[in-house]
This record gives sequence, C-alpha cells and structure tokens, in this order.
Amino acid sequence: MNIRRILALAGVFLILLLYGASLVLGIIGSPKALDLLLAALFCTMVVPAMIYGCGVLLKNSGRSGKDSR
Repeated sequence: MNIRRILALAGVFLILLLYGASLVLGIIGSPKALDLLLAALFCTMVVPAMIYGCGVLLKNSGRSGKDSR
C-alpha cells in the first residue's frame, strides 16, 4: 500500500472519529459538543487539503531525485 493511500485512510479515520465524538457528546448533552462539531467541520475542509499537499510534495520529491543526475 503506498503512502498516499495510507494518508487518505488516516484522514478519513480522523474525520470520522471527530464526527463520532461530536455525535456522542451531543447526545450526552455536553456543552463542548458544538465546539467539537465546529472542529470536525473545519477538519473536513483542512485535512483533505493537507493530504493533497503532502501527496504533491511526495510526488515532486520523488521526481527531483531522478532529474538531479
């Protein structure tokens, strides 16, 4: 399994964990449930962008080693 798939699976797991935690805290009635939901929404946008950026950097770093000869 390549590194891009591992990063993608880690991002999906992180986002699902945040949504699950916000759901549980919302059912319990915790005052932090809204904050955790907002954090999950933020991570829904930021985590895929960071995974994409890491993928681009990994792709470009592999090419630079071949071109430097």
